[in-house]
Amino acid sequence: MTSSLSTQEIFERARAASRQSAEVPLAQRHDRLARLQRLLDENEAALAAAVDADFGGTCSCCAACWAICGATWGAGRARAGRARRCT
Repeated sequence: MTSSLSTQEIFERARAASRQSAEVPLAQRHDRLARLQRLLDENEAALAAAVDADFGGTCSCCAACWAICGATWGAGRARAGRARRCT
């Protein structure tokens, strides 16, 4: 099934739906982020390979960091001392 909605419209609908839900406790939000971090760490090579297959020529560490999670996640890894350096 395809959607005729734009990415912006999908984002706005998802955001509105999240605002209608009960507030998620901070501890639960931290747990979700920690689980997401583990999933990303455990699957970094596969995610980087998929991005490289789609876009080609991107080094694996940059592909995993920037294309999948964006600059914010990459900056967070850098602050935490877990950033990888391109070689």
